[in-house]
Amino acid sequence: MRTLFDAGPDALELFLTAWYGEPDREPEVSASGIGPPPLRGFFEVTSRWSRPLTTHNHVLTPERVRAEDGRRVFCVENQSVWVWGMEEAGEDPAVYDRLNEAGEEWLPTGVPLSTFLLHLAVFEAIMGAPEPAIACSAGRAERDAALEPLRALPMPAWRWPGPGQRLYAGEGLLAFTRPTTGPDDGAASEHEVWIAAREPDRLHYLTALPASTWDVFPDLSGPPGRGAGGSV
Repeated sequence: MRTLFDAGPDALELFLTAWYGEPDREPEVSASGIGPPPLRGFFEVTSRWSRPLTTHNHVLTPERVRAEDGRRVFCVENQSVWVWGMEEAGEDPAVYDRLNEAGEEWLPTGVPLSTFLLHLAVFEAIMGAPEPAIACSAGRAERDAALEPLRALPMPAWRWPGPGQRLYAGEGLLAFTRPTTGPDDGAASEHEVWIAAREPDRLHYLTALPASTWDVFPDLSGPPGRGAGGSV
């Protein structure tokens, strides 16, 4: 997962290959030239896998991008509660987001389109993982223990689905957390925590935490394998 910390032009493809395995079909190349290069590239790269790589939020194809209040909406939350829009011009335009209601102000996410799409792919990989470990209200100590083999991605915190949401990566592991009580930073007393693994046995280290930490936990009845340790 090193590519997520030093994101280059091929970071999206490298991440997807590391997480899902080698692509299994030829890319679908659009000849239209519509939309900024990162959005066109996102669909070309993700089309190389036959499995769906976005299962929660919806990235709009370039021809479906629409103008709203000075931004171009390109991504919609699964229930249309939240939207992401990009600046009108630029090869790698800045991304903004807002609650999807009339009169809500667009606020900057602090990242360009290419970076946002990479981070969205990480989030979708966690949400689409077959057996994640999920804690709806983990204490600070439990959160820190669960994140011990991972590092926070170098990114501003998201405002959706709540203030302070952050993404993490480690060797064969991905995670996101957000505070559920208290301030929207590391000092909050309770946190939602999702941990996903490329291979389920990498989650064996989580069995050291109290079972009451987890609202959802995978079946790890088999013997531990390589475990979760390693560099990122």
